[in-house]
Amino acid sequence: PKLSQTVTIQSGLVVGFGQDLIVPISSSSGLSPFGFTTTTPDPGNCTTSIVGGNPFVYRIHANQVGPCTVSATQSGNGLYDPSPTATQSISIGKGTQTITIGSKPVTLGQEVFLLVSSSAGLTPSKWESLTPNVCTTRIYSGEYWVSGDKLGNCTVQATQDGDSNYAMATVTSTFTIDPGQTVTIGSAPVAYGQDVPFSVSSSVGLTPIWWTSLTPDTCTVSTVNVDRKSVV
Repeated sequence: PKLSQTVTIQSGLVVGFGQDLIVPISSSSGLSPFGFTTTTPDPGNCTTSIVGGNPFVYRIHANQVGPCTVSATQSGNGLYDPSPTATQSISIGKGTQTITIGSKPVTLGQEVFLLVSSSAGLTPSKWESLTPNVCTTRIYSGEYWVSGDKLGNCTVQATQDGDSNYAMATVTSTFTIDPGQTVTIGSAPVAYGQDVPFSVSSSVGLTPIWWTSLTPDTCTVSTVNVDRKSVV
């Protein structure tokens, strides 16, 4: 008579929704390959595939959260009988998702919207400032807005609550509120011994503008208060 053999499917396997998992299978006889399928009552939770050869790779894909029951058999040969069917339950948990907050300069006193998205294609449900004394946030028409209220570091946080297949995810992003202005100094030729007026202005129209020489041995500067012209 032929010898008997048994098949063992590794126990304690866990996989996340949407992911693939390689399932280790072995036989007491050392024979392979194996027949590998899903079984009732939950065939829709996962699908099986056999990839390659020498060795074969036995794989499942997690279609939805819940138990995935798989079975394996070995057909035997001239020395060994076919094996009894082995079954094993694999746990499919919620998948992970990644939240991404886009980058865009935020200027003091201005409000801009940032791109916020989930790798799972779900809509982030919460958008808040963790530094409300520096910046504030709001969701409007599906856009994620942030307002630069004060100079400093602004930290915002986006959360997606998850669903039946994906776990909740949260991400934070920190950036500096831009002062939002530039100062421009006009150009003019300066001859030795002469005073020459220069135009100095702020991009947001603020005054006064402090005016100083970084090379006092070569030139000195002053501000004429009547028309706020700067002289070198």
